[in-house]
Amino acid sequence: MIVRRCTPADADRLARIRDEAFRARKGDGSEPVERRGSPDGVAGWIAREEPEVFVAESEGTVVGWGLIYTTENPLAAVFVDPTAPEEAVRERLLDRLERVAEAAGVPSLHVYTY
Repeated sequence: MIVRRCTPADADRLARIRDEAFRARKGDGSEPVERRGSPDGVAGWIAREEPEVFVAESEGTVVGWGLIYTTENPLAAVFVDPTAPEEAVRERLLDRLERVAEAAGVPSLHVYTY
């Protein structure tokens, strides 16, 4: 499994993983603000400098993704395809996000996992 920066070509797959992850956790009220009312959703995040967005890819298929904001209110979110080996994907993405936070001098980070 590799973790790499996402590209615009990943947007549709990331949106599907996000939606599947939310459905798997339906009703827990943990939906992040960016999900609500965001017309451009994932494609919008990818187009901006922040958040930084990364994907976990296994055998050529994106199986999870994470994003991190390092300014103002540092936070990160990780989304894993419910059919993927969740723990391994989550660990790889969290490791990358933690390294980005550390490099940016972020002392603490709120992390949401789906």
